[in-house]
Amino acid sequence: MFNGYFAEGAHLVSEQCAPYRGTTHGDSCKQYKNCAPVARVESSKLLSVSSTQTQISQATIMKEILRNGPVVGEFKAPSKFRYYDGGVLTDGEDKPASAETTNKLLGISDSEFVQLGIANQNLDHSVMIMGWGVSPQGMDVWIVRNTFGQNWGEKGDFYIRRGQNDFGIESEVSAYEPVLL
Repeated sequence: MFNGYFAEGAHLVSEQCAPYRGTTHGDSCKQYKNCAPVARVESSKLLSVSSTQTQISQATIMKEILRNGPVVGEFKAPSKFRYYDGGVLTDGEDKPASAETTNKLLGISDSEFVQLGIANQNLDHSVMIMGWGVSPQGMDVWIVRNTFGQNWGEKGDFYIRRGQNDFGIESEVSAYEPVLL
């Protein structure tokens, strides 16, 4: 889900005023109304794919991270995701429905999805793609920060195979130009 319109119309507050807890259950905006703005989003964008691609290229994502810092990624979190405690996540039996199946159900062609700049998968979890690397086993990986807190995964982070669009991680990526206030 691309929330650029919201990010551009709102502001960010300090973690001191609104500490991270790993959940928003029971929260409301009025709890943070006295928090001073510390940053805002100048502009936002979806990283694009060409008419011949079904996912954003690794190089495009890497260039954006180098230029502006972490990007927001969307993916279809597999059921095993909540139990992740280390290693590299790879797509397997939890693979989402194929693009062809999804498109037939929606009556939308692949080219229409590409023109819209959105993924053709049911992506259900937002994360921050912080960087990239190579696992000890030699696998190319994205280094990704989750919202479950420091006690989950590898101190709040996880690794997912890079270049294979596992769980749709390379399908919908957005970038933001922040401004400190």
